[in-house]
Amino acid sequence: MPSIVINGETVHIRETSMRDFQRFAEITFQRLRPEASIRQSVGSVLMDAISQGQKLEDNVVQTVLWALHDLGVGKLDYDLEAKTMSMSDVKDTEASRGGEGAMAVAACETGRAYVAALANAQQRVILLNGQPLRVFPQPRDVLGKVSAAINANRLVNEDLIFTACRAVGAMIKQGKTPQDPEFLGALEIASAFGVIDIIVDMQNQKLAVRQFSEANAMASALLQGATPKQVQNVRERVHAWKDRLAKGAADAAAGSAPRTGVAGQRAGSQRLVMPPVIGSRRSTRRKS
Repeated sequence: MPSIVINGETVHIRETSMRDFQRFAEITFQRLRPEASIRQSVGSVLMDAISQGQKLEDNVVQTVLWALHDLGVGKLDYDLEAKTMSMSDVKDTEASRGGEGAMAVAACETGRAYVAALANAQQRVILLNGQPLRVFPQPRDVLGKVSAAINANRLVNEDLIFTACRAVGAMIKQGKTPQDPEFLGALEIASAFGVIDIIVDMQNQKLAVRQFSEANAMASALLQGATPKQVQNVRERVHAWKDRLAKGAADAAAGSAPRTGVAGQRAGSQRLVMPPVIGSRRSTRRKS
């Protein structure tokens, strides 16, 4: 049975329900901060629960202890009066990395996948023209505004992945920077589809997606309320896109894939040329 040493005593962890993990995820997501680690955010939930009279054997605390265990914490000490908590004997885990292995079917069905999903959201990064940018969750109103704009500019039969990436390019053309919430919102939405590497070639009005992450898409789906089956469908969909990139790489190596401007050259073996960034006529937009 898994356990954590708390204030010098070994505390065994028992299984709790998916609903317990869902509630834990809702609370913890609101506490994520760019400057704090996922372990610190989870630790603050534990401190509050104990301060409010929850016992170590209660479901709320047991669920948080599962999360800390999955995040690789072996020992913690806390002082309620001083309002301090320290963690030690910490190791790197698949969940602490926010990896897809910690969001497999079994983990989704038990609810423990939410731990990895939160870790993923806390530390997600996307490459834009080779520059790594932090993709931290933006306010709901910002995401709603950007999402509405993306849907309004979707081309006929265009995959939303491409529309989201074009939105990033559009904001660059408008002069927006990573300091603008809407720009960060567009990056977050693109990353939610699994995109982790984009080239924006403004001179030729082209985009290229160079890499996808199954983990990012799965984590986003989970935190948006997807069922275990839906999460696995998301994984399969992103995997299919990765296969398309691999096929494009093989075609390029064989000399059968045309290169398109800087986007095609920089994308190298993983390239997917998109529709124009800006200037789509209204008549070509997707009809709802």
